[in-house]
Amino acid sequence: MKKGSELSVLEALLRLTDRDHFVTLSQISNYIKKEFDYEIERRTLYSDIEILKMHGWVVTGYTADHPGYSIDKRNLTPKEAANAFLATARSTGDKVNLSGLLHALS
Repeated sequence: MKKGSELSVLEALLRLTDRDHFVTLSQISNYIKKEFDYEIERRTLYSDIEILKMHGWVVTGYTADHPGYSIDKRNLTPKEAANAFLATARSTGDKVNLSGLLHALS
């Protein structure tokens, strides 16, 4: 498990999804491999998604009407998104690029 991998998962979800667009775990993994140049295990993805939920992110998983994962960016104001992101970043102890992730929200 890579320290701070949940921030990579967060970025993937912010950049690739919304209420109407979903991604599979394989798509998230491929994005992380391409953008961050590391492999992420399936069980780590599950754990990271749960961590994001604990920090206030609205991540929707598979249901009959929801064929993948997505994050609902429209539920959060920019201030709420920044606070949830910073709380997630603090829990990992990693230095992060807040501007890059906030750009993904717009």
